[in-house]
Amino acid sequence: MLNRFYRGFVVVAVLLLTVTAVKGAQKNGTETYGYDALSAKLEYLQNKLAQIETVMREDRELIAQKLSHQTNLLDGLLRAFNQLSHTVGHNLTELQTQTSKILIQQTTCDSHEQLQNNSTPCDGCLNHHYRSCKEVPCKESGKYPLKPNENEEQFMGYCEQILYDGGWLVIQNHTNDGLNFYRNWDEYRNGFGNIEHEFWIGLERLHRLTAARSYELVVELEDFSGNYLYAQYDEFVIGNETEQYPLKKVGKYSGTAGDSLASHQGMKFSTFDRDNDQRAGGNCAAISEGGWWYHNCHSANLNGRRLDSDSMVAMNWYHYKNSFVAKSIVIYLVQNEVMVNGNGIARMLAPRRVYAPCLGNGKSEATVSECLRLGR
Repeated sequence: MLNRFYRGFVVVAVLLLTVTAVKGAQKNGTETYGYDALSAKLEYLQNKLAQIETVMREDRELIAQKLSHQTNLLDGLLRAFNQLSHTVGHNLTELQTQTSKILIQQTTCDSHEQLQNNSTPCDGCLNHHYRSCKEVPCKESGKYPLKPNENEEQFMGYCEQILYDGGWLVIQNHTNDGLNFYRNWDEYRNGFGNIEHEFWIGLERLHRLTAARSYELVVELEDFSGNYLYAQYDEFVIGNETEQYPLKKVGKYSGTAGDSLASHQGMKFSTFDRDNDQRAGGNCAAISEGGWWYHNCHSANLNGRRLDSDSMVAMNWYHYKNSFVAKSIVIYLVQNEVMVNGNGIARMLAPRRVYAPCLGNGKSEATVSECLRLGR
């Protein structure tokens, strides 16, 4: 098309020169028959040139439109590909995470379900009472007769004999919505629930246990995403009822959950009908819908409601990322080991290591089998 344009341009130029010469001759008074013919051809060529220019302009516009459409289509395809790539990568990561959790759960035979459901320990172990769960010879979790002191009455306690090398007395199990923990003073003093499922062991029993011997405390938490955390304290002491069962002492902290219990040390126990907190206006137990060693009001609310929301009434443990809402909580006590040195002076052995290597991304090859055995 461009070649035709250039050829037409040359023809027009020649014709223009011819017309100019003819017009010069006309001015000189010379008229010929050929002038009219040349003039008609010139007009014809001018019309053709205008048509060619119109067609070329339309072609350019059409090409520009098609190019713009192809560019937009390519941009859309690139965006869709990037989005698909991101989605596939996210789904693959999520699938790998879920697969790892499923494999761990299938590998371990002793999980929290055993803590709740396995209540038939060795028959021979039920014929005797024990000062603590550590003295129970059976390596099967369940309820056993315990008698910490000869002058104390015997009671049935739930002993965790599998996790953390066994020997742990469960003092609170809050793992589903089956039990209401918004109770009065008498119920928190005496204990409530079913030790094979959800329960609170009772403040009076906690006082008698911790007054007679030295105990470690472990708080185990699980959030609604399946993440496990723990807080371990090498001492735990509860006062008597006359003192309003104060949290007299929590020892040195270790663990993965952060220390949310230290701020409650020294606080008296509060329920909705016994306000012992430090809040000037209102009862923290009523506000938080639980019973605890509230100050104003809490950084830990382990007897709150089981809610998947950051709420004052929810079970929580604040010092893990400044907001940890718990799906399930289990609290354990274990008697500290004591030995007597050559001078007859008793000293506490180092607290037993719980399962710190099993949490987070710090697993080493040496601890993988142990973590699987512990169900972490």
